[in-house]
Amino acid sequence: MGILDSPLFPKDDKPAPTQQNPSQPDPITPPWYDHQPPPDESVGGVGGGTAGGGGTGGGTGTGTTISTGGGNTVKDYNDTDKNARFLGVGGHPEVWKDSTTGQVFLVYFAAGTEPPVPLLYEVPDTETLQAFFGAGNKIIYDRTMSGQEMTSTGSVRFGSSNNLVASEGDPWIGFLDRVERLKEVSAWVNDDEILALMGAAYLENRDLKDWEIKTTDWWRNHTPEERSWMEMQLGDPAQAARKLSDDRLYVRGLFEAIGAEGNDPVLLEWMANQYSTGKWSSTYLVAQVEAVTSGYGDIDQGLSTWMNDKGLKAESSEQHYGRVQELWNKWLGPAYQPSQSQVAEWATKIRNSEDGEDSLIEMLRAQRLALFPEYSDPSLTWKDISAPWTNMAYNAWGVQIDESDPFLQELVRLNDANNAQKLLRGKGFERGYDQVVNQMTRGVRIGMGNNVRGVV
Repeated sequence: MGILDSPLFPKDDKPAPTQQNPSQPDPITPPWYDHQPPPDESVGGVGGGTAGGGGTGGGTGTGTTISTGGGNTVKDYNDTDKNARFLGVGGHPEVWKDSTTGQVFLVYFAAGTEPPVPLLYEVPDTETLQAFFGAGNKIIYDRTMSGQEMTSTGSVRFGSSNNLVASEGDPWIGFLDRVERLKEVSAWVNDDEILALMGAAYLENRDLKDWEIKTTDWWRNHTPEERSWMEMQLGDPAQAARKLSDDRLYVRGLFEAIGAEGNDPVLLEWMANQYSTGKWSSTYLVAQVEAVTSGYGDIDQGLSTWMNDKGLKAESSEQHYGRVQELWNKWLGPAYQPSQSQVAEWATKIRNSEDGEDSLIEMLRAQRLALFPEYSDPSLTWKDISAPWTNMAYNAWGVQIDESDPFLQELVRLNDANNAQKLLRGKGFERGYDQVVNQMTRGVRIGMGNNVRGVV
């Protein structure tokens, strides 16, 4: 796998090797470190004797001052003199000694974890350790503990300190910066175990290995889709970058297909990332697009939390349902009601697009002309063309006609006042409206009276 080949994690961004070591930042200190200087101990095996002597003994003294023999002056390490420590390796690692075995380690900390994970590199021999401090300088152990205590810190042992790349500056500064940029599309970098493996590979200027990743709990506990994404990103960063780009276009298309093109691009990118990284399936993604734009379905808890953190409102288009219904009634009347999906679609368009309402009105105007072509003026709404006929019906019947009454549709389409009056009298008598029945009864009586007088 090629994590170090990733555009987000280039190898050539690491500090250039150098033979000199300028002032370094303080080491990253884990929370369990008590900040108390450890007791001085001898490394042993560098040449015993005393300063000025030439001895070849085992170096079993109680101090940490190293004698180089031949009368050379011994220089104690001074915490304020960072140039005196760790020549040829990056940053300012700590020095730990296993009191059980005597093994010495250079220790970096994967500071992106909580608590920081110690990364241990074995110092192969005393001469190498002395070279890190500089000839004649005092060797200081930051911690001395048993092997069991060392394990209890959560430390991870890697290779030899000889694997570390010679450089100046703390390599973790650049490493953690790249990790931060990876997090958005690489959830696995939030895993302590993987972060430690990545950090070790970075310090050694090598690629992360397949077998290293596949031994982690993260690999065992995640879906095939998430693991596939991880393999793609580590193994073929260019393909992974193309997938991210393509998936963002796909998500944008999902939003645009339902008229939600006005959503925040940051929201679209976040949702696309969930799909790209295998957290969301395509079915779940479509459901979330629907949920966040139309109000149907539950919004994913992670999405909701993220939106709250970013100050983005997961507004539902339900607030515009009433406006859609109002315009529909105005232009087409209650006899031609929209479906629930039509209301949701147009409410979403109104919510997300400045011209959403204008588009709805244009569509309703066209439908009104198609339903009632007898009224050719496109500015006339259903309310406009039905008002004269509802008034005529009230005058004829003495009761208000229901706008959803099919008979009103018939009157409107007839668009003939004389014939409308005849139809209204017949329909009113048929329905038994008092005003119509009484009028017709009086008319019959009057007519019958006139006929009797005429006969006489």
